[in-house]
Amino acid sequence: RVTARSDIALIVDGGVGFGDPVHVARATQLFEATGAVAVEFEDQVAPKRLHHHIGVEHLVETDEMVAKIQAAVTARSDDDFLIIARTGGFRHEGLDAGVARLEAYREAGADVLMAFCRDRDLQTVGKHFDTPLSTITGLDHHTPDEWKALGWNLIIDAFTTQALAISHTRAAYAAFASTGRTGVDIDGMGLHGELVDLCGLQPYLDIERVTTEREAD
Repeated sequence: RVTARSDIALIVDGGVGFGDPVHVARATQLFEATGAVAVEFEDQVAPKRLHHHIGVEHLVETDEMVAKIQAAVTARSDDDFLIIARTGGFRHEGLDAGVARLEAYREAGADVLMAFCRDRDLQTVGKHFDTPLSTITGLDHHTPDEWKALGWNLIIDAFTTQALAISHTRAAYAAFASTGRTGVDIDGMGLHGELVDLCGLQPYLDIERVTTEREAD
């Protein structure tokens, strides 16, 4: 659904690959078939535990993750479909162990390496690898120029839109409850027209105009 409505390159969060290398291979094939440009797999246990969301991660052995990456690389039909290998090793095992994991994942064929480092280690890791590096963080953590200087290539923001949606929606409803007004100036008709275009309704409206909505002669 996403690739059908947008030309922006889609990176899929593949989590832990849904299981062992067989499941990783199948997932890779399916994600590539959707028209996505990349998939990211991480080195946590399967099934991935909920404690991940409060900072507790259980990592698989490096060899197990290597086998998953190799399965993904073999399964893709186009080398331009990127395999992103993500590790939680830096946070839970230290700098040297995190670097060692990424080195193994690179050797297994990963096109992009994803990690979460302490700020003081970003440049060390950035200079160590010539393979593209990625992380997930909020947009304001560093400027684009700062990330480039640190040697990191792809920054994925999974937080800003959620924070905006939650905080501004909460504020608008709280204001309405207390004052009878949201305090938000919205061009409702303009936004509705924009949504019609974004959702791709126009071609179907055109069909209706010459069929079910056609004016009587």
